[in-house]
Amino acid sequence: MRTQQVLGEGEWVDRYSKPGGGSKKSYEKAYVNPDPFKLPPRLELLVRAGKIKRILDAGAGSCSLEGELRRKGYSVHNFLAFGAYDCSMLRICAERGSISFQHNWLIPLPVCAACKFDLIYQFAGVHHMPTVDEHGKFISKMLALLECNGVLFVNDRTGRKVWSVLFRQVLDLKREQKLARYVESKDGYFEISRTC
Repeated sequence: MRTQQVLGEGEWVDRYSKPGGGSKKSYEKAYVNPDPFKLPPRLELLVRAGKIKRILDAGAGSCSLEGELRRKGYSVHNFLAFGAYDCSMLRICAERGSISFQHNWLIPLPVCAACKFDLIYQFAGVHHMPTVDEHGKFISKMLALLECNGVLFVNDRTGRKVWSVLFRQVLDLKREQKLARYVESKDGYFEISRTC
């Protein structure tokens, strides 16, 4: 199984180019609008305050966070794990200059070994992880990529009642181990800070 995939121009499959394949117009709007989903207010405050310099956009979403932040001059690495069934999204991200696609959260991220990030943003991906073990590996991996006091934002409302229980179990353990602290907002996102 390939653990990393970089697609050439001839390999793209755009599901919207097929009859009945979806609403291409509404999907393209997501790329024109830099923020098709509401960003957590705290995330917006951190970015506007200039405290965030290196960002990892950890998929799935629509790459819109990455696009907006690049326009503002931030250094962004983009990692996509889910939503990649639609290669038009991957193509747009690739055109923006940073694309790294993997099939699975549990495969090592193809990010430079020395890279540490101030912010990792994950939109609509964690509901794909069915077990506490997978949540644990995901959080450990993300914390390892964060600078001290770096922040992981997880924003995923799909199947929230199921995955958030598992997620909290792992986060409570990380907090007990003094590896992280977290806040769960009433708006439905987790803000996880790496402690050092």
